[in-house]
Parts: sequence; structure tokens; C-alpha cells
Amino acid sequence: MSVEDKAKELGQAIIEDERYISYEKARLIHDNDEELQAMLVRYDTIRNDLVTENQKGIKDNAKLENLSNAMQVLYDQIIKNENMLSFLNAKNEMEKLMNEVNSIIDFYITGEEGGCSPDKCSGCSGCH
Repeated sequence: MSVEDKAKELGQAIIEDERYISYEKARLIHDNDEELQAMLVRYDTIRNDLVTENQKGIKDNAKLENLSNAMQVLYDQIIKNENMLSFLNAKNEMEKLMNEVNSIIDFYITGEEGGCSPDKCSGCSGCH
């Protein structure tokens, strides 16, 4: 059996894993939550307006403060949304699964134990 065939088996095993199934369910609910999606679009719009204002030569501090405040209020609403929280938790679990899989593969390629440890943080792409 080839490496490609084994990779296909691994991919199939991943999509059959409960963490992947939970992630996909949460992603679909997240993506279909019209209120949440509207808040995310509004958040991006405000963030882009804030960036544009910051790039101007003459800054309107009152406008910057209003945009920052509006962005914070919207962020607080987004992060309290049940569908957003479920999606973020499921996404985090999927990232953990993929990190575990990658660590195992890395071990077989390099012979070095993968995973998180303080002495490996400098080369880490982020578990914290």
C-alpha cells in the first residue's frame, strides 16, 4: 500500500472521528446563523473602518474611540453567541486532533517525540 493510500485512510478516519463530526455540525450551525453572520460582517466593517481611520494623516480621535467602542460591544455580543462558542470549542478540538496526528507523523519521520513542552515552544506554531 502506498503512502497516498495510507493518507486517504487517515483522512477517512479523521472525518469519521467524533471531533470532526462535532466540528462540522458546529460549523454548519455557525455558518447558518443569520444573526451571528450579520454581527461578524458588521464587526469586519467596523474593523476595516478603524484601520482606514488609523491610516489617515489627520486622525479624528473621537471617531477612532467611537469605532473602537462599537467594535468592543459587538465583539462581546459575538463571543457570547452560543453558536459561536460551540463553533470555537469544536474548532479547538479539531486543532488538537490535527496536532496530535501531525505529532505522530513527525515522530515517525524524525524519531523525535512531538507535542508540547516548554523546551519546544520557540519552534511551536501555537498550542497556547
